[in-house]
Amino acid sequence: MIKVSIITPAYNQAAFIEETINSVLSQDYPNIEYIVLDDGSNDGTQEIVKQYTNRLLCIRHDNMGESKTVNKGYHLCSGDVIGVINSDDPLFRKDAISRIVECFQNNPSALAVYPDWVSIDQVGNVLDRLLLPEYSINNMLEDFNVALGPGMFIKRNALQMVGYRNESLRYTGDLDLSFRLAIAGSLAHIPELLATHRVHPNAASSTFQGDLMAEEVLRLAKVSLASSLLPSSILQKKQVILANAHFIASSYCGNKKSLQWKYFGQSLLLDPTVISKFYYKKITNFINMNKAIFAEYTFLIVKSLRSSIPPEFKTILRMIRKKI
Repeated sequence: MIKVSIITPAYNQAAFIEETINSVLSQDYPNIEYIVLDDGSNDGTQEIVKQYTNRLLCIRHDNMGESKTVNKGYHLCSGDVIGVINSDDPLFRKDAISRIVECFQNNPSALAVYPDWVSIDQVGNVLDRLLLPEYSINNMLEDFNVALGPGMFIKRNALQMVGYRNESLRYTGDLDLSFRLAIAGSLAHIPELLATHRVHPNAASSTFQGDLMAEEVLRLAKVSLASSLLPSSILQKKQVILANAHFIASSYCGNKKSLQWKYFGQSLLLDPTVISKFYYKKITNFINMNKAIFAEYTFLIVKSLRSSIPPEFKTILRMIRKKI
């Protein structure tokens, strides 16, 4: 049986850590190693985690940041596959780990698997559903609009092959690792909502991080393009990829308008059609996503209607159908 290791890095998330812990401990998969790493919290997080020490491993250290904390967890894990479940992002379903293990079994060559996910508010209400595409390094670089992260699990030997998180990166350490995995091999998609990403005032949002976030986004494109493992078909699109990267970087500049215009202008110089292409893909993805949601809701409504029909009426309908 595949052993699954789960790491939860926590820093001052007393409001949400217990919900996340319970979402892991309530999983129906029996072979889970769970490690919670308290990165020097001072808001009562440690006291909450201590209540569960008979069911998980809790380690506390002085504050050193998320990437270093996650890498410490990677070194401690003994599982065949490893996932990071953030302290404020509980798993969405009790069979999430079972579905992840099943995906690994059905896709033995995949280095990592990832599910669809939902964004939730402070009290757990669903705000949005993210139905992800079948990611490969080709579309990850060409579109440069990647929503990997929540619910992603990685083979331990794949981590050892590509390396852990880059600790010099403040905001894109997880995304950088995802790109390295996609360059080295294949990723498998689970088209089911299994994970969450919580939106709240204390969340580590990357939207307004300014020049450092923008620089890390551009670095990600340039480092990926420099890999000797990339096929020539991708390298032929280098200018378009860099145009997209500059365009995406411009959206992370916060209130630094001059920097935003700089990246925006550079994206247009590299590819004047970058804006129309970006919004065409965004609209197409939105339409496709809503088709899937509409189909799901229709199925649930029909199922609900059928269950609400009295048994006697169902019998009459069957008799009428037989006569016809």
